[in-house]
Amino acid sequence: MKGYDVVGSDGKRIGRVADKIGGVVVVELGRLLRTRLALPREFAHATDCDRRVAVTAPLALLQAAPRVTRSGIFDAGAVSRHFGVA
Repeated sequence: MKGYDVVGSDGKRIGRVADKIGGVVVVELGRLLRTRLALPREFAHATDCDRRVAVTAPLALLQAAPRVTRSGIFDAGAVSRHFGVA
């Protein structure tokens, strides 16, 4: 899944998959100033033949998601609370 394009519900590209850590997909947004955000796997649906991941969460919710550091550190509890996943 690493390197796959991330697309929104409208089919437009919004970023790429930077990594997969446990039950979280790390989505990288932006071109110049890249931001790495945590997205629970429940909201990411991969299509291997297209090398795409469709996000079922609204773009605004993804953009406000907890950030992931370059070393892969993030607050799993904050991610669960933000997306309403138990």
